Amino acid sequence: MVLIGGMDTRDRVLRHLKRQGPTTVAELASTLRLSPNAARHHLAALSRSGAVTSETAASTGERGRPATRYTLTLAAEDAFPKRYPQLLSAVLAEALRQGVLPALLAGIAEQLAGGLRPAVAGLPPRARLLTLLRTLDYGDMLPALTVESSAWHLVAHNCVYREAGCQVAGVCDLLPRVITLATDLPAERVACQRDGLRACTFSGSLLPD
Repeated sequence: MVLIGGMDTRDRVLRHLKRQGPTTVAELASTLRLSPNAARHHLAALSRSGAVTSETAASTGERGRPATRYTLTLAAEDAFPKRYPQLLSAVLAEALRQGVLPALLAGIAEQLAGGLRPAVAGLPPRARLLTLLRTLDYGDMLPALTVESSAWHLVAHNCVYREAGCQVAGVCDLLPRVITLATDLPAERVACQRDGLRACTFSGSLLPD
């Protein structure tokens, strides 16, 4: 890793592509004062990671190889600072101040559940729950899921809503509300990291109400 002015070359390449848009090896090398081989090396590494994609221009009949231009993918957005938590905190605080927070959270739960219902419709209860959790990509929660004959328990060691939940307790109930609305299976929050515990715990029944 090459450090230049406190920023490694990979970050300089990403920032150049963010500012300038589609770029050739020659343009990148010239702007960042890299050798063409070094520029190709970094672009190849970023391509392998999924942060960059490339497209070769159609031939114009002129001599020389058609230029290949490199572009950032959506996956590269994670490399750039975002202020989503601050914005979310401000939105929640204002919704609480205006007295519309309960309705807002209910609408969010209904919207999320509405998009999930088609994926679980017609499935038996156990498959309904597992399909919903898989569709939600709940693996980010570092979960331990136990499914019994008529009940289930989910222990989440990484609460993806923790920062917002510490500000507004209702946020912590989004997951069980979405599960119930999408699957018609009862669900509840039993324990929470916002209370200083190591994990959040959710439980529910596999017997519809």
